[in-house]
Amino acid sequence: MGPELVAFSSLRDVADRVNVNAATIVRFAQSLGYEGYGEFQAAVRLAYKQRVGFGPAPQDLAASLRSADDALGFLHAQHVTSAEAAYRNVVAADLDAIAGRLEGARRIVVFAEASAQVPGLLFVHYLRHAMLHGDLVTSELDAMIALHDVGPDDVVVFIALTLTFHATMTVHEFVRARGATTLAITG
Repeated sequence: MGPELVAFSSLRDVADRVNVNAATIVRFAQSLGYEGYGEFQAAVRLAYKQRVGFGPAPQDLAASLRSADDALGFLHAQHVTSAEAAYRNVVAADLDAIAGRLEGARRIVVFAEASAQVPGLLFVHYLRHAMLHGDLVTSELDAMIALHDVGPDDVVVFIALTLTFHATMTVHEFVRARGATTLAITG
């Protein structure tokens, strides 16, 4: 599943595909500053078209910005470009080590707050496709409850987009002090 799912599918189709309520996706879009799913979908579609070569290059897009909506679409396109660059720069051996650690974990907890919640939810969903179980935690309080017994056999994945919030750092320090393996996916 990739950005084309959001770019070319209805809200209901996306919700069914990622196993969440449609309202969750609308709230996610709103948390990113969009009025609703339609506006979010338009931004994803623009970024997708740019990525596959049917839209202007990011520097050309920046010159054509006329509104906040255009700016949000541009920001999203930049995120996609950054993610693709990160993917190209990851060493296969590192991915194998990460996959091995996830496969051997007693427990996998994904911490994602604010706008990172939907990518966190998708990550948990993808874990299921690999026959692994992950729990999504979206606040510092919930993390402290869920991770009260965290230890060296556990993996905690942190997902943060453009901003790293204080809670993310607090939870990271807490689990690292208890010897858990941490993985950070950041913008």
